[in-house]
Amino acid sequence: MYFTLMFADAAEGPSRTYDLVFHPCPVWMRGEKALVTPDPSSPHYNLGHLRFLIDLENLGSIKFLSSAVTVSVHYNGHGTDEDLETLLEDLRNENYDPVLWDPEMGSMYTT
Repeated sequence: MYFTLMFADAAEGPSRTYDLVFHPCPVWMRGEKALVTPDPSSPHYNLGHLRFLIDLENLGSIKFLSSAVTVSVHYNGHGTDEDLETLLEDLRNENYDPVLWDPEMGSMYTT
């Protein structure tokens, strides 16, 4: 698995989107550009890895439409269900409200 996070900017778009891929360790990406690898020694997502993205992209200073962050699950790649659960917990720890889009279920739901 890998995951796409969408932060809805208060401006009229575009939303800020980032991918969390596993190459083979977690890497935050914007488009084709790798932004940061929080821990190159581990293939798993750990609590605190979101903070690397927040700090690098200065997300704390941006006014968003809401605290909701859409997390889209992609069923290719090396991420696991545990990585997803940890990412969702990390988002909540940073005062975001994750909304999960799961294409296998064909629906969005809050976590």
